[in-house]
Amino acid sequence: MKKKNDLDRIPLECYPNGSLEILPAKEVRTLIPKANYIWILLADLYIWLFSNCKGRNHIFQHAGKPSIAYAKLVHTNEKNPVSIDQAESQFDMTMLESGTLSAWICRFNRIYRKEYRPIGKPLSSELWPMRFLMVPGVMGILRPAYQMKHEYTSMVVSKVDQSSEYKDFLFPWNYLWEGLF
Repeated sequence: MKKKNDLDRIPLECYPNGSLEILPAKEVRTLIPKANYIWILLADLYIWLFSNCKGRNHIFQHAGKPSIAYAKLVHTNEKNPVSIDQAESQFDMTMLESGTLSAWICRFNRIYRKEYRPIGKPLSSELWPMRFLMVPGVMGILRPAYQMKHEYTSMVVSKVDQSSEYKDFLFPWNYLWEGLF
């Protein structure tokens, strides 16, 4: 399956602005240039698009597994905050220190200021996609959390829809961002 029309119909698991949707690749290709932040998980690629700045970087070499896992939770949570309590529950950890979340996000944010390949320029910190806040936890005690900024749009592309006939298809992920750079 190499024809563009064939690729266009493959259903992909996506999170436009954090909400899970199954979309055909053709629609994903039209939504990607409209988003400020694009994360193609299986390609290990993060792209940012703003009128005065665009760039891309690979995440794994800069962030590491805990940072990536927590950032994915924040990106796919419909712009709702993800607290330290939710991270403990999701990752089956207990007693995470409040500085741990900040450290994870700090490591993830390296992608915006480290070596950009093959094109792009650093993203100013005001445009970074996640913000810190405190949210009520158990017994109303304020707990640290991060959430996606509401003023920007995002698209996370996770994988080929596992309930489709294409579930074992090796999708050429670069097809989604062709022509952006």
